[in-house]
Amino acid sequence: PFWFTIALLQFLYECSGLMQQEEMLDGHEARGHKIPIERFILEGINKCNPSVEWEQWERTSGTVLGIDVLRTPRFQCSTTFRSLVVHNNLLPISFRRQCLVADINNQINAMARDRGHVFNPWLVLEVDREPDSM
Repeated sequence: PFWFTIALLQFLYECSGLMQQEEMLDGHEARGHKIPIERFILEGINKCNPSVEWEQWERTSGTVLGIDVLRTPRFQCSTTFRSLVVHNNLLPISFRRQCLVADINNQINAMARDRGHVFNPWLVLEVDREPDSM
């Protein structure tokens, strides 16, 4: 049921943006979505771990394939559809930011491994607290 709810949200998101693609007779300004796009953001998704979602996305496909639920004759809830990262238009910015950090850390780790180093994402600071050393 969860992924079909996501599909419904994507369907409504696409329907809301239909007017954006039509030409207007009364002007040249761009029209936005009928419903503000902020209304489609999944607020409770912060319970999911962005790093896990990012790793799952990399394992299954690694590419963002927009599944057009509005124009698809028959909707199939495929494996690639069942990844939160694919639905980035529905994710809060904080979730997307954490996915970006996970991706950067993975890439830095891969580069460090290629060079024979171990990457530590935390800054290590050693401070001598003896007054004589200051």
